[in-house]
Amino acid sequence: MAKTDKSQRVQVAPGVYVDVAATLINSVAETKPNDLGRYEVTQKPEDRWKYKTPSLRNVSLTAPYMHNGTFATLQQVVEFYNQGGIANEILIL
Repeated sequence: MAKTDKSQRVQVAPGVYVDVAATLINSVAETKPNDLGRYEVTQKPEDRWKYKTPSLRNVSLTAPYMHNGTFATLQQVVEFYNQGGIANEILIL
């Protein structure tokens, strides 16, 4: 398939790429669910939103921050938590 404005290059094997029509990709694509943390591995409800977190050693040198790299600076992380973070169905105090 020739590459057009309405196709996307997709890697199907190491070093092997094909151009796939965007309409085909969109017809089978699913919206990525929220990151549920360890639950995705264990399927235990008590593991939802639990993440393995690294040491804080040299934290100022290790951007981006959060488990998914959402924030570029530590200031953004602090502001996020100062605003209450995000609501979820399990509140752990």
